[in-house]
Amino acid sequence: MTDSPSRATARDLAVIEASQRFAQALAHGDAARHRTQGPRAKDPAGKAYADAEAIWRDLDAIVGSRPVAANDEGFGPARRTGWRWPAAAAVAAVLAAVLSFTLMLAPRSGELLHTPVGGQKLVALEDGSRIALNTATELEVRYDRKRRAIRFDHGEALFEVAHDAGRPFVVTVGGYDVVALGTSFSVRSDEHASWVTLVDGSVRIERNGRQAAILRPGERLALDSKRLSVDHPQLDTLMAWRQGKLILDETLLSDAVLEINRYTARPIRLGDPALGRKRLSGTFRVRGTEDFASSVAVLYGLRLVRTPNALVLQPAS
Repeated sequence: MTDSPSRATARDLAVIEASQRFAQALAHGDAARHRTQGPRAKDPAGKAYADAEAIWRDLDAIVGSRPVAANDEGFGPARRTGWRWPAAAAVAAVLAAVLSFTLMLAPRSGELLHTPVGGQKLVALEDGSRIALNTATELEVRYDRKRRAIRFDHGEALFEVAHDAGRPFVVTVGGYDVVALGTSFSVRSDEHASWVTLVDGSVRIERNGRQAAILRPGERLALDSKRLSVDHPQLDTLMAWRQGKLILDETLLSDAVLEINRYTARPIRLGDPALGRKRLSGTFRVRGTEDFASSVAVLYGLRLVRTPNALVLQPAS
């Protein structure tokens, strides 16, 4: 049974509020005291607080033995002071990602939804479906009694669709219709191309009322007016933005820069095109553009030039 939008949003608000309280308690070193004085676990806010604390414990178990972690400035060895042990950077990233999402309940049909550069939004629709909008995204919701329609303009979004066999959920993007009954899939579109990635369930791709493709979980379809192509990306990497992360695996620096620049109005520039052929692996914060640029500069011995409008990576000589 699917939660109603109001119940779903109340749950999200409880998680965000509890995560915020936990982060604040963590910063002051009194998380344990706050837990004993806080709401009981059966209360939604109390349960969410306990969940946030569990995330903290899990992350500490995972990264607690690593010799190097972020300090207060984001780089170098961590200072083990009070609650600031190596997991601090990881849990802070998780909590920051949760808190970065603004919530919206049941937009009206015909309403335009958008996020600014670097913004993210979680939308609960009237049928129980949800849309998570990533940075610089714009789409329009058009619901009626027979059809749940979304006109996708640009950006990136994850759709979690409530099942309703008599009322198909259709996302129109790049001249194609993505038809789903109850499933989870993402859409990304820019001035160059559009992609549909199926996370769970099944979707049918139509063009001019005719079936063009059916996707299986894990498949990503590149939409093109002349030819459709399918690949199988790493879903954890592709969906890392939901946790405020950018995961790179031997990625060309030119591609990595394009990706992280989606989240900032002060982009990174490469002073020499040859730098774009270097490869980079690691996990970075999508809102940590300057930290990313500094890391790359240190890694490759580059010079980072800060201007009011850009961060420029230059060869050292």
